[in-house]
Parts: sequence; structure tokens; C-alpha cells
Amino acid sequence: MRGSWGGRPNADGLDGTSLAVSTGSSIPAEVVALEHPVQLDFCGYVPDSCGAGKYRGGMAVMREYRLLAEQATLQYRTERRKFRPYGALGGNPGSTCIVLWNPEGEPRLLPEKGEIRMLKGDVIRFCQASGGGYGNPLERPLEQVALDVRDELISVISARGFYGVVIDTSTNKVNVDETLSLRNSMEKSNPYHAREAQVIKATPEDVVFMINASHAAKKGTVFSDDSARSKQKLLIE
Repeated sequence: MRGSWGGRPNADGLDGTSLAVSTGSSIPAEVVALEHPVQLDFCGYVPDSCGAGKYRGGMAVMREYRLLAEQATLQYRTERRKFRPYGALGGNPGSTCIVLWNPEGEPRLLPEKGEIRMLKGDVIRFCQASGGGYGNPLERPLEQVALDVRDELISVISARGFYGVVIDTSTNKVNVDETLSLRNSMEKSNPYHAREAQVIKATPEDVVFMINASHAAKKGTVFSDDSARSKQKLLIE
């Protein structure tokens, strides 16, 4: 699977790109179906997964595969379950990765790496970690935040909470006066200081958020109810 890059000094992180240190790339769904007994049920980004910053990190990429053969052995490996992708110069960290077995039923959260025996009809969901942000999120241009909301990459709630940008949901436009007031208040309550990249340990809440966000992505919506994080029940392998 392809992953995403962190925010850069002059641009957002790349979304769902090939690895910089290999020749690997994303295999088209048609090729997967022709050459293997699996069906690609979903491929896309997970909204609200990117690390906020003046230049945001790349989006988490999600793919969901369904087994069509009678049985098969799946060997997999992922990264960034224990530590979130770091942000730089005040940017927020990215999201953690998850692997879910049969996510639509009673989801089972699998370890970062492993091997499982799958039966016909079983579904495996992979969510790659997103990229961390670069620079102070409060310095991100208002029009760029509004564009991310329009493209359903971030929610109106995240636009306000991370970037201090107030979106009028009736017009989908930025309320400039309220935005400037909010950003000024946020800056005073938490003054920005350029800082080195920090290693942020992923919490159970971070993992559960990604699980709920991936469910929302499958439905074509955005998950933004923080209070629901503690309500998710999982069978952890």
C-alpha cells in the first residue's frame, strides 16, 4: 500500500504516494482482482487524519480487501502503531495506523505485524498512518483550510479546533471576523513557539479515533465526535 508524507517547508505532505526509498506503488484494483482471489471493497483517504500545520501532513490511506477464495493465509506488516508520525516546527503529529479484521461485524484490532488465517468472505481493512504537520497551524491560509473542508479532507470542527478557522455551514464560507478573533484568542492562550520534532506515543484513544474515522470514511462521512471514542468496543488480538 502507498503511504503519505509529512508536511514540507513550502508545501503540504503528499497524499497516498509511493515510498521514497523503493519502487513500490499502489496496485490498481482491476489488477488485484485479475491476479488474486480478492476484491478491493474500498480505497480512499481517512478524513481528519492528517497532522495539522501551516502545511498539513498527507492523509491516511485506507484499503479494504475481501477474500473470495475458500481460505488463505495473510501475512502483513505495518508501522506507526506505538508512536505517531511526528510534526515539525510546531506542526501536529499524524495519525496512527490500524489493521481491522472483519470491521463491519465485531471488529478485531490486529497487532502491527502478524499472520492470520482467513476464510471466504473475511474482510481486512488497512489504514496507513498519516503525515505530521509542518509549522504553526494558525498560520495556514484561510482559503486553504476552507478548501480542505470543501474537499472533505477535514471537518468543520477540525478547521475550528486546529486551525482557528470558522466555517459558516450555511454558506460553506469562512467567517473572517470570527476567525481572526478566534485565532488571536488561541494564540494568546497557547503562544506558538517553533520547536523540534517530538516523539509522541500513541494512546488507546488515538487508535480508537482512527477506527471510528475509518468507519466514517467507508460511509462517506467525517467522524468528529470525540465523546464517542470511549464507546467503541474491540476485540484486541
